[in-house]
Amino acid sequence: MLRLSMPSAAPFPALVALLLACVLVATPGAARDKKKQPKDDETRLLAQVTSDKGEVIDKASVTVSNADGTVVAEGATDRKGELQLDFAAPSGTYAVSIEAEGWAPFDAELAFEPGTAQEVTFRLLDEEAGRRSAAVEQYNAGVEAHQAQDFASAKERFREAITIDPTLPQAHLGLADVLLQMEEYEAAIEEIETFRELAPEEEAGARMAYEIYRRAGRSDEAQALAEELGEESLTKDVAVHAYNQGAVATQKGEWAEALQHFDKAVSIDPELEPAWVGIASAAYNVNQVERTLEAANQLLALDPQSESGLRFRFLALDTQRAPDALAAWDAYYAVQSDDASSLLHKRADLDFRSGRNESAITALKTLLGKEPDNPRAHYLIGLIYSQSDPTQAKTHLQRFIDLAPDDPEVGAAREILAYL
Repeated sequence: MLRLSMPSAAPFPALVALLLACVLVATPGAARDKKKQPKDDETRLLAQVTSDKGEVIDKASVTVSNADGTVVAEGATDRKGELQLDFAAPSGTYAVSIEAEGWAPFDAELAFEPGTAQEVTFRLLDEEAGRRSAAVEQYNAGVEAHQAQDFASAKERFREAITIDPTLPQAHLGLADVLLQMEEYEAAIEEIETFRELAPEEEAGARMAYEIYRRAGRSDEAQALAEELGEESLTKDVAVHAYNQGAVATQKGEWAEALQHFDKAVSIDPELEPAWVGIASAAYNVNQVERTLEAANQLLALDPQSESGLRFRFLALDTQRAPDALAAWDAYYAVQSDDASSLLHKRADLDFRSGRNESAITALKTLLGKEPDNPRAHYLIGLIYSQSDPTQAKTHLQRFIDLAPDDPEVGAAREILAYL
């Protein structure tokens, strides 16, 4: 059974980078110290440390380290939040670290040149805002990795953002999207549900949750979200996905599971004809004849010329030995003569092998009424008549030989004729 092509799910907004809480480092300016410039072999850092609102921060520890981590200068700010550090070091880039009680740690890199001085203002965030800023930084790195299709790195970055600040909604949304791409559906569901708790008004959460539930095969949840979003196309999309799951189960011969998926599909979209075909096929294969007939009648209600509907209606009625089975076959023959002919011949052959000769003869006469030159029908009815009516047997077997002289069974037909 072929799968239906999947309609495109309604898109949810792309992940975007967030702005950091504030600008942490001011542009270096001229030195405040008017007394003298630093010595030729020394460099000078004139720093002021304030809050992001401009409040001075005293007793802030400032450390300058070189590339291998060796501390080359350190000190603490005064009551004005200022300090001056003079240190001998070659030109290059140095790490500046700042710590103050009640404030988020801050790290930056600055370039220093011997014989020069520079003034820098560092603006610290309180611990909560600093944590959010660090989380945002990790989230933005995750967005960048996601855009580069590096989902493993994006997953790591988003998880780090959540570790730093579990209340950052966008990090949960980003991680849910990555997990969706990596087909880790249960983990994705956990993340998107957390996002929706943190940001219940965001439609992006509902849209992504819908997509995750749909692809995870959780049709009930996906349908509920489609209804919440108020888009009929999404509801039909859920039905198609349920059908496709049934088609996969059918290909594996897992008929009971296939029926569950097909039933779900038609419960969502009663006019999805392929799902009714799936129900008819799966039910017939597990000998649920009434369900087969019900599905066939539903197909014919949707399309009176439905080949599948006519086919399964005949098969169900024939299995029940219903009086109108041959009339159902005649209707099927009108739209698909080749398959109808093959089905009736197989039915007659099965009846013959099961000792139901009269039923087999009735079926073959019906077939010959449509196809008087069908060689296989003449051969089979000739075999049956050879047990009870030699005259009829001779007529049909000879007709078979005349119509299909190269058929492998011609030799057997001649032997039977020789004994009649």
